[in-house]
Amino acid sequence: QRSFVDVAGDIWESTDGCTQLAVACDLQCTASQLPSRTRVAFRVRVVCASSLDSSGWSQETMPVTTLPVPAGAPWGVTADAAGATDLSMPISWRPGALGECSSLGFVIQRRS
Repeated sequence: QRSFVDVAGDIWESTDGCTQLAVACDLQCTASQLPSRTRVAFRVRVVCASSLDSSGWSQETMPVTTLPVPAGAPWGVTADAAGATDLSMPISWRPGALGECSSLGFVIQRRS
């Protein structure tokens, strides 16, 4: 990843998913591999074969915050009929990846 420091001291980095755009009709891309829960802004410029012909940087976008990495859904959910009583049923599961979940809890629902 290539970084640049502008005159204001801000650090700008190349964005995965938005590199190697070498066709003039490439007018959009999807930035990827961004850090979660981070405010980011973007800017664009035209790069020509001769750096003398390249444009300056566009005005930057308004900063937006990337989303957190959510927890994965639990899996392997089972209801243990052998352990059931007339009013209860043991249920077990495996947690999914926790992502950035900092407060762990579970909600169990039933359908009749």
